[in-house]
Amino acid sequence: MVIAAFFLVKNSSRLYRAAFVVSAAIIALSFIASLHMTDESITDESKRRFYFRRKYTKYYMLEVFYGARKQVFFTFGPYVLVLFYGANAMIISALFALSAVCSFFASPLVGKIIDRFGYKIVMVSDTLILVIVCFFYGFAHHTFPRNVAFVVCCVNYILDSVISLASMASNVYVQDISDSPEEVRATISTGVSVNHFITILIALFGGWIWEALGIETLFILSAVLGLCNSAYAATIKVNPKKCKATIRPPKP
Repeated sequence: MVIAAFFLVKNSSRLYRAAFVVSAAIIALSFIASLHMTDESITDESKRRFYFRRKYTKYYMLEVFYGARKQVFFTFGPYVLVLFYGANAMIISALFALSAVCSFFASPLVGKIIDRFGYKIVMVSDTLILVIVCFFYGFAHHTFPRNVAFVVCCVNYILDSVISLASMASNVYVQDISDSPEEVRATISTGVSVNHFITILIALFGGWIWEALGIETLFILSAVLGLCNSAYAATIKVNPKKCKATIRPPKP
């Protein structure tokens, strides 16, 4: 919200420079503060490699889907607002802040929904809702007047940030089928690495699709990917005796 207010006063290239200078100064102060930390961190050399086991194959595949979905909306969602609707830095930063606030309050609710209905239903429903988000991102400018379409896409951005919290259901799934807390940590760590690797590929491939085939095709493919994710999640077998979510949403 501070950044949004910063650009609300005056939007100019000097403000961009000032914002990055302030950010660099804060990072430098953080670096200096970290040098004064006295506790030692010991790494277990035997646990630094990737952890793959056949029983977690579906989890790794779900992370592939989530990584692709995250990158499409993290990269191309704001780009839609900027390119098609002329959103400035103040609007984008305000959406970032509003999304963070909404996610903060929605995280406990998502955890309760996973507890109540189970991680499988959340995985399937999450990406079905994503299809609606994809449609409005790709076709709002064809469906509504420009000013209405802009508001729809802003709401879309916040909605996607909230429903992306449902990805914690995959962590609950890992805990459900794991044999020990150490295995949970190793598996989720590997899943995060898989997720990040996919985001790199999707950023490149998605940019090519945008340029060659257009925004509509990019989000149609994203919707298809979401449907594939739902279909894949529907094949998960749930252990009814261990279906409660015991992993709490992380605090911001």
